[in-house]
Amino acid sequence: MKKRVLIVSFKIGLGHYKAAEAIEEKLRQNHPELDIKHVDMVDYISLLGGSIYQKGYLAITDKAPELWRMLYHQTPAYSAKLRLIFDLANTAKFRKLIFAHEPDLVICTHFIPASLLSHWRETLNLETKLAFILTDFESHPHLIIPGLDLYSVAADSVKHELVKNKIDSSKIAVTGIPVKANFTKTYEKSKIRQKLGLKDKFTVLLMSGGFGVGEIEDIFSRLQESTDDLQIVAVAGYNKELEKDWQKVAKKSPKVNKIFGFTDQVAELMASADVIVSKAGGLTVSESLCIGTPLVIFKPTPGQEEANTRYLVSRAAAYHAETVKGILNIINRVFLGQEDIMAMKKNIAKIAKPHAAEIVALKVVDLIK
Repeated sequence: MKKRVLIVSFKIGLGHYKAAEAIEEKLRQNHPELDIKHVDMVDYISLLGGSIYQKGYLAITDKAPELWRMLYHQTPAYSAKLRLIFDLANTAKFRKLIFAHEPDLVICTHFIPASLLSHWRETLNLETKLAFILTDFESHPHLIIPGLDLYSVAADSVKHELVKNKIDSSKIAVTGIPVKANFTKTYEKSKIRQKLGLKDKFTVLLMSGGFGVGEIEDIFSRLQESTDDLQIVAVAGYNKELEKDWQKVAKKSPKVNKIFGFTDQVAELMASADVIVSKAGGLTVSESLCIGTPLVIFKPTPGQEEANTRYLVSRAAAYHAETVKGILNIINRVFLGQEDIMAMKKNIAKIAKPHAAEIVALKVVDLIK
């Protein structure tokens, strides 16, 4: 009988979901002997719980970032218990799924399902191995979940934080954050530009995920006004109105070459660019590191994104700008100083972990051999 592996993501933002997809991809490729199922916890939580987590998080980080910073950094010791009580009251459907499916292994890419499963293993005799994939470059009190079988983390610094919080060092693997296989390929810039219909010249990739509407429009406008000889490629993601507006501009502006909505060509677009302007979600950061294209992080969201930014900037593997003018200054400096790009690319290569998904797959399969 095949061993059952359940992968649980939670689509509050795309990062946790994309990490789960990367692990699923590698497990299906390398371990056909397993029965693999991937579920999004959003489909197994009450409407109230889902609305609070999805809409509440986005509303606070977008409209009240300083409040989110305070909540993130001043998490009281008892808050994890209060959150668990709330989660238990809103996840009856998820509990039913778990006990009906009877998985031999559950892999979680978000702390909420990981903490629930840990609780059920302790209180309801749930018999399954548990692995938790951390998708940022910093730990947090809510990520300290005792008793799991494997913690996969982005960097040594995250492992040290977990060990300080009394997590068994032997259960922690420094794997990197899993990305899908197309981010681990080697691309030839001129060829990929030709394939995408781009000019073979200095290219700025603007990715809209996580930006406020006003911010992203301002960046887009100012890049067009730049005196530098560059081309702009922009990804609007799920924002249809933004994509439509940008398409209109693209017809008139000589600098705007291509506009994309939601696309599965992100890896190729990153490879085609000389500089990426983006937020600092853990997956976006890891994908750009694996591709090797320098990243300009604009106004990271308080909490995890600030931690990701600190990690990269401290290793000279990304730039950080708090103003649109700062973005333009960095692009101008990079554009004029090619040595700067080469130095940064060496630093990027030092911390990139393109084989993270494969390593995670090996580690989790070891748990059920």
